[in-house]
Amino acid sequence: MDLKKLLGMRPKGQTAADIHSAIAQAEAGKASALARAAELEAERGNLLLTGDIKAVETGERELAEARAEAERCTVMAEALRAPLAEAVLRERAAEIVALHQRAEQASEEFATWWRTKYGALATEIRDALRQERIALNLIHQLHMLTVDEPAAFAAAGVGLPKSPSERVSPHSPSSVIAVAMGVRLVSVDRDTSIWPEDRH
Repeated sequence: MDLKKLLGMRPKGQTAADIHSAIAQAEAGKASALARAAELEAERGNLLLTGDIKAVETGERELAEARAEAERCTVMAEALRAPLAEAVLRERAAEIVALHQRAEQASEEFATWWRTKYGALATEIRDALRQERIALNLIHQLHMLTVDEPAAFAAAGVGLPKSPSERVSPHSPSSVIAVAMGVRLVSVDRDTSIWPEDRH
């Protein structure tokens, strides 16, 4: 391998991928040179015994070149280890910065929604859940009448209405909506309670 080809193994850029590719090329070049040197060494004894001076000189030169090529590739690969580590660290740091920016943006988007929209939505939900609670209380009163005044209830000719949860999820009558679960909406500020303290 001539020096021009060796220097052509230099990284094409400063990214970790570029440097890693250059290291791989240098290591492949080293392996190839060592394999060639091993072949020449295996032939060296016979060449010294039977070859003419030109053949011996050629063999010795090629062996020296193969060893030098392997050594240069080794030096290049080792010299690239530190730049590779730096590139990996730099790129990972950039990924962390990007992740940080995304987290900051997502957090700020939520805070903006909270400041501008949550209060009105939570109040609307609270009012709707109050309506659910009223319905549940009325259905409970009717249920108690089936126990306390069964004749009057029968004479009325009505049944128990569907609960809000049965109307919302008809295939899951056992589901319970927020009031029955005791969900409490968070206040926008500490002085104003969106969910009323009075649970009656």
